[in-house]
Amino acid sequence: MKLSCSFDVTRFPVDQHTCYFRMGPLFLPKSVYKIQSREDHAQLEFYIDHDQWELIRPLKTYVNELTWLSGEGTQEFVAEVRIKRRSLYYLIVLICPNILIYLLSSLVFFLPVDSGEKVGFIMTILLAEIVTVGTLNDIFPASSLGFPVLAYLISAITVHLSMLCVATVTVVNVHHYTDDHVSDKIRKIVSSKHLRKLHLTPKIEQLKTRKASRAPKASLCKQDTLKSGVEFDDKSDEDSNYFQSGMKLDAQRVWGLFATTLDRFFSLVHFIATAVVLGYFYFRY
Repeated sequence: MKLSCSFDVTRFPVDQHTCYFRMGPLFLPKSVYKIQSREDHAQLEFYIDHDQWELIRPLKTYVNELTWLSGEGTQEFVAEVRIKRRSLYYLIVLICPNILIYLLSSLVFFLPVDSGEKVGFIMTILLAEIVTVGTLNDIFPASSLGFPVLAYLISAITVHLSMLCVATVTVVNVHHYTDDHVSDKIRKIVSSKHLRKLHLTPKIEQLKTRKASRAPKASLCKQDTLKSGVEFDDKSDEDSNYFQSGMKLDAQRVWGLFATTLDRFFSLVHFIATAVVLGYFYFRY
């Protein structure tokens, strides 16, 4: 005898299913026969454990009464079978490697842009994730009724890593930008004291200084910073050391500071997105 049961694989690979197997004559009334169950559970002395499924004991059995339209009744024997998937294999082979790759992608923000390894590192991480996705066809159950949450997680990780590659290439490209023209928006971003308080904009080092008289010190500072293409708020006590001896920054240095700001902003967005994705996956399971 071969029996079948439909599964909801939304919580794969930690899914649990309940199947009901009904046996009995379909058109004979209960006046002709009578089904009796001696016990409320089945005997499992001869049951052999399965390597992928675990049978949840006890296996309940009972007799169900049915009534036809004519008023006559019949009986059926019902066995309630509950099974749970053994998830250790999927935990080691599928879940842990993907989450580990996902967490390792955060290390790209700890690599300096000048090292030249940022793009190569994140591309390697993305390639490793894509290779892992290519092996999932033989692991995921082929079902569209209840799509696994784990499949959504792996898809979200792949999209996230792809966007991280785009962000990394953008940061490296901006860092090595050689245009001498710097727009006003970039000047405001680099010189913003609010972003500096949030540690999104790095503190600017004094590259070249020149002597200035102390009497018109404030006006000279403003003139020199306007020539450099970067303006600062002289009302901030934190930025007062930036006006010592009239600091001057070239365009290449400004592009480097702007690239560092972008890198820190992308890292903040990345950590928030990682927490949201992993938190959603955890609470759905």
